Amino acid sequence: GVVCDDEERVDVIGLWWNNLSGTLPHELSYLSESLRIMNLPGNALSGTIPSEFGKFTELVEMFLGENCISGTFPESLYELPHL
Repeated sequence: GVVCDDEERVDVIGLWWNNLSGTLPHELSYLSESLRIMNLPGNALSGTIPSEFGKFTELVEMFLGENCISGTFPESLYELPHL
């Protein structure tokens, strides 16, 4: 599910094995100042990891295994301070 922090900002997205399909939307980066955990394994997500995900300054965990993600890992993710 989705968990919010005390300020009602999205803190965690955990949608394991939910038959999600399509690409990872770059709009998730709008949560860049609050999202700490993004776990979306076991879905049918495809395409690349958006470079905008490098804006997740608070992200400490991201698990996208068992999807159909392709392409290279965006360089911007290597710069994240907590990941």
